[in-house]
Amino acid sequence: MLDTCIRGGAIIDGTGAAARTADIGIRDGIIVEIGRITSSARRILHADGATVTPGFVDIHTHYDGQAMWDGVLRPSFGNGVTTAIFGNCGVGFAPVRDGSQNVLIDLMDAVEEIPGSALAEGLNWDWTSFPDYLDRLEARARTINIGALAPWAPAPFHNRPQDLGWSGCQRGRDHCDDRHVDGGTRCWGVGAVQLANRDPPYMQR
Repeated sequence: MLDTCIRGGAIIDGTGAAARTADIGIRDGIIVEIGRITSSARRILHADGATVTPGFVDIHTHYDGQAMWDGVLRPSFGNGVTTAIFGNCGVGFAPVRDGSQNVLIDLMDAVEEIPGSALAEGLNWDWTSFPDYLDRLEARARTINIGALAPWAPAPFHNRPQDLGWSGCQRGRDHCDDRHVDGGTRCWGVGAVQLANRDPPYMQR
């Protein structure tokens, strides 16, 4: 017996093949049949008129903050996304030290237009390093998978928060403390090149 049978949906399987109408049988969380299914199932979902696809992987989102307080991650979840990646643009919230939180919020607000008021209310800042940040993300129950890239922007503020000038950021690049990023990844070896090669307003002092 199947656990679930999805009947009559237009299946687009991601191989490039044309859509086809078929049933999908699922047992123990695994698709075991595709086609005209006559087996009984504990649950039947009628998908006539709907499209059935594999979950989408969104490789560029801005859930760096929202993922800390929202386990569902709307609107991605409702649009078929099953894996969301963030941190691509180089802005983010780890590593962090006391005194740089508002700067990182302002930067995210300015670059990605994520409301600073929502970030200020939602983030509790109970982490310091990037591995700490990943641990907090992992501790929350989720409806979809997530992946976080280590951002470059927080690194100079963690190492030299008193110096917001570009020269200070360059020194942060030269002396980035690898303990604050995961797996020895170089802080300045990740993030968006187009941002790293510009002089954003917050660095013009």
